Amino acid sequence: MRIVLRNVAVVTEGISVAENVNLQIDDTKISSITKEDLSTTECDVLIDGTGKLAIPGLINAHTHLADRYKN
Repeated sequence: MRIVLRNVAVVTEGISVAENVNLQIDDTKISSITKEDLSTTECDVLIDGTGKLAIPGLINAHTHLADRYKN
């Protein structure tokens, strides 16, 4: 299964945030984080990540980043 999140903010190393990036997940692994457009022709799920925050690898975490990224 391929999932693409478009225009999402992603927490990267050192708790910096990359804004408006595209993230692709193939099966259970992140296969791409890029500012380039990702092909959605073979995408099973397309998610609009505008205003959303992705934190790869972080489970059940406590942060205050939600104050910046609200629904």
